[in-house]
Amino acid sequence: MDLQEETKQNLRRLIERLKTLDVQSVISYWINSEIEEAEMYNFLASIVREYSWDTRVEKLFLELAHESLDHAEALLREYRRLYPGSPLRRVELPSIEVEFSKTELEEKIRSGRLEDVILALIESEKFARDTYRYLEQHSPRDLKKLFHDLARIEEGHYTRLKNLLEGLQHK
Repeated sequence: MDLQEETKQNLRRLIERLKTLDVQSVISYWINSEIEEAEMYNFLASIVREYSWDTRVEKLFLELAHESLDHAEALLREYRRLYPGSPLRRVELPSIEVEFSKTELEEKIRSGRLEDVILALIESEKFARDTYRYLEQHSPRDLKKLFHDLARIEEGHYTRLKNLLEGLQHK
């Protein structure tokens, strides 16, 4: 099974499990996931810097890392507003990014298979977008706008990665 298909299956299982969580746990989960996503994009940017001559890839990965931290901050502000003084809940679900092996992604970049990495990242962003849309529809009224805005931003990530892939393919 290739990385893209395996990623799709793992993400489908994750979303089913996320649907069973309460709002406080979901927000806790996404705060940590956004931080881990930022770490992953920073890691990938450093590998791409070393093995790719196309600066567009590194630049986009660094932008996405920064935006993921912004998402985590927005979610944390909302969490603190809703649950003042309450620590983040520990959620026993793997992060989306845990579904990607850094070693495998790094190996794909080193072997010139950058397109495979970008395809997997596209699936991850699509999953995040779809999850935020689901949360928007199934959350209390005061959280709907937050999840709507986050879904829109993830859609932007998805589109930018897709455009990058198309640009690399037509190079």
